[in-house]
Amino acid sequence: WIVCLACLSVGARNFETGIAVDANTYGLLARAIARTGEWFYLPGSTAEFAPFAEHPHLGIWLVALVFKVLPAADWSGRIVGHFFYVAFLWVFFLHIRREQDEKTAVGAVLLLWIWARFSNFFSNIYLDPGCLFFGFAAIPLIGLAFRRRQPGWAALAGVSLALSAMTKGMTVLGFFPAVAFVVLSQRNSGVEPYSRDAWELRIRSIAALLVGLVGVLALYDLAIQKSQAPNFLEIYFRRQWTGRFAHTWDWWNVLRAPFWKALLQDSLYTLPLALGAWPRRGKRPSYWVPWLLLLTFACMYAPAGRYSLNYWVTVLPWVAWLVSAGVFARLAWSPLAAAKWTGRFAIAAVVIIQYLPVRTHGSPLAGELVEIERLRQTGRAARVMVDFHPQPVDFTFKDSYAWNTDLPTSHLESQQPVPAATAGAVLVPIHPSPPRDTELRANGWCLLGQFGWRPLWTACPTQ
Repeated sequence: WIVCLACLSVGARNFETGIAVDANTYGLLARAIARTGEWFYLPGSTAEFAPFAEHPHLGIWLVALVFKVLPAADWSGRIVGHFFYVAFLWVFFLHIRREQDEKTAVGAVLLLWIWARFSNFFSNIYLDPGCLFFGFAAIPLIGLAFRRRQPGWAALAGVSLALSAMTKGMTVLGFFPAVAFVVLSQRNSGVEPYSRDAWELRIRSIAALLVGLVGVLALYDLAIQKSQAPNFLEIYFRRQWTGRFAHTWDWWNVLRAPFWKALLQDSLYTLPLALGAWPRRGKRPSYWVPWLLLLTFACMYAPAGRYSLNYWVTVLPWVAWLVSAGVFARLAWSPLAAAKWTGRFAIAAVVIIQYLPVRTHGSPLAGELVEIERLRQTGRAARVMVDFHPQPVDFTFKDSYAWNTDLPTSHLESQQPVPAATAGAVLVPIHPSPPRDTELRANGWCLLGQFGWRPLWTACPTQ
């Protein structure tokens, strides 16, 4: 059933072009790994940011492994996200069904299925899907350690948390309070929670979890130290703090409207229904885990002004869980019938969509990218230069040109003068203007034409 849902929500028209801005960067890095075999030193696209250390390696490694087998393209880069979509919803469903009931589990999956903000980032090249899967999987694994009284499952939970950290770094911290709650509450272990046996099982499980977590991260750190980028983690933590948090962190943002308004809109205004699953002392099933996950990630993202977009990948599942528990679990309906008919609808819709004149992956390639590809195939384009004049532009903006054209790509800073035109170079002005056009012509550039949103300039033909 979940595979059928995924065919529509993340798999429809997979061979279309179209990925998000950050996805171009991750795809570019993964393609470089697949071609060069250098797994640790990520060159990035800008000298000042070499090596690329905005995120750890694992998510990019997984895409690179796909590119080792299949051509590097939008459609193949999405495969990793598709896998994590199915894997997460499967684990999510099984865990909720065990801890609560089938109605809550089916309802939560269906909510995530219809929330486009959640599904869209699994049909992309992003790191959040892997971080979500590995981070959440630790919760049922630690529960399994207590249910079976086998701390080895706790070690696997630690490994899972480590893999989440290796995918998107400090985002893994959002799962720790929920994991700690499961460890301390020790539900379903069959022993008195505060008995000697319970404490012995708890201590052994915590030790096993730490062995799995620290062991994997220690091996990762050792590999980094032996690599071409031995200071990778130092750069990562410095950039995370100075670039993302030091100048923007404000705890009051947790209580301000923008964060919660965006979450309300992207949950299709169902967020208030989550209050129906507010934890009540002595009542089961317990809703502490989804509430802890929701509030922890809110306290991580809101103070830094990070919300909506891909940040909701690790927020919306807990909203879906709580809304389903607070509403769907109390209504009279058949989860089996709902699964059957939504699965059938998904497959039918996938078939129909193939024949409709609509896109499912955003806008088609920009006109200038199509033209650059034509120039490359005819031997007239060997490199691309993106001109940011007259105002600064995020350097990752040019990654879409590097990814889609598969040509060496550089950029001109906002105040950098125009270089002399050379054969095989194609220049793309992001902000065309008459004064800049005059400067281009004076340096041997000729206007090739307007393609889509932007013009293209090439070296003037010699007489």
